[in-house]
Amino acid sequence: MPVLNEKPSLKEMLGKKTLFLGEVASGKTRILAKIVDELVNMGLGRETTVIDMAPRKTCVGKVKIGGTIQEYTSKTHVVRYLRPKKVFTPRISSRNKKELIKMALSNAEALNPLLNLYLKQPTRILLMNDLTIYLHAGQLTKILTCIKKAKTFIGTAYKGKYLEKDMNTGLSRKERELTQELMKFMDQNVFLTPVKPKQKRAVTIC
Repeated sequence: MPVLNEKPSLKEMLGKKTLFLGEVASGKTRILAKIVDELVNMGLGRETTVIDMAPRKTCVGKVKIGGTIQEYTSKTHVVRYLRPKKVFTPRISSRNKKELIKMALSNAEALNPLLNLYLKQPTRILLMNDLTIYLHAGQLTKILTCIKKAKTFIGTAYKGKYLEKDMNTGLSRKERELTQELMKFMDQNVFLTPVKPKQKRAVTIC
């Protein structure tokens, strides 16, 4: 797989299905926010739906986890921006197994109406941020049905080891398996590495 120093251009993603994957702090949301800016600047804002599944930015020690697209761009008002009022961070915020499962289920229940809305009123371009949050307790088939409705799909998904511990709920294993399955439906999967000071981000496309 070729290793590049920057993401594919928007032109290379239009008309295709693209998924950005990476560990925490690898810049997935920031990249998607820049894509929102580019789409708006191209006059494609009204043809774009953004389903933001990410929790608000949380700091665990020195590591910043999560972050919504609205935290990185002021142009979400130009697109159809859909986000639940509350998104939990199950593996970080839960105190026990029962609470972790409850948070994962709550996230899926909050996101289902947004996915249903897109299915009823699809747009040519669909962006999904942190879609693995939904896969913790939701169905991959619903995500794929939404993706098939769009001519252009660009999404972000977690793929790493930092959030591996799940109190033996099986959530992390399910996340890995469904993400791997989702990747099979993409035209291009872009792997991001965490950004280190004074270093460019390494990107691998397959």
